[in-house]
Amino acid sequence: MLESTVFKVDSPRFVIVLGQGRSGSTLILRLLNGVPGVRISGENLRAFDHLRHFADNYRQADRHRHSNFYKLAWAAPCNHEQILGYLRQMVIAMHGPGDLIGFKEIRYGRESYEEFAADLDWLRGLLPGVRFVLNTRDTESCIHSEWWAKDPAASRILLDRVYDNFRRYYRRNPDCCYWMPYARLRHTDSVLRGMFDFLGLNWQARYEAPLDVVMRV
Repeated sequence: MLESTVFKVDSPRFVIVLGQGRSGSTLILRLLNGVPGVRISGENLRAFDHLRHFADNYRQADRHRHSNFYKLAWAAPCNHEQILGYLRQMVIAMHGPGDLIGFKEIRYGRESYEEFAADLDWLRGLLPGVRFVLNTRDTESCIHSEWWAKDPAASRILLDRVYDNFRRYYRRNPDCCYWMPYARLRHTDSVLRGMFDFLGLNWQARYEAPLDVVMRV
């Protein structure tokens, strides 16, 4: 029978790395993917929003099932928890194989805090046990990068909003979130090594090799 509320015992753990943009999320991706059994994918333009919309549409259709005729006309293939279970299986199959799988994205947190929190709460419902790595960088450093430099004033507002949303969610959900600032992505740093512990990974010095390669400012 389909497990619709929790991971199966042999299911991989899932992590989502959320960055502000030019904050080190790609470096974190490389650091984690250097660990055997870890497979973290890149950005997906918030493709998971479409999964949420898909599931929500089926759920909202319940309001049309108010008589025997409409229960037939709007008959669902299965219940909401089963739909989430099928979506969960698809996501795991797409991102696996691996002991720890997931993706990174820089497009969360630009909306209001309420919308941001609802997005992450939905992901937690889809992927029970998911961990979030919240990757930040000080605003003044970010706005000097190519990505943000075109309109520093607008960039500063957006970066501050993302930072504040990340911080607020982290403070309210420390059990599933890890705070990983760009400034602590350094050799032997305790916060960097703590990220590995948070994700259930046994740290080894060789995993820090990507720190020696500068790919982009």
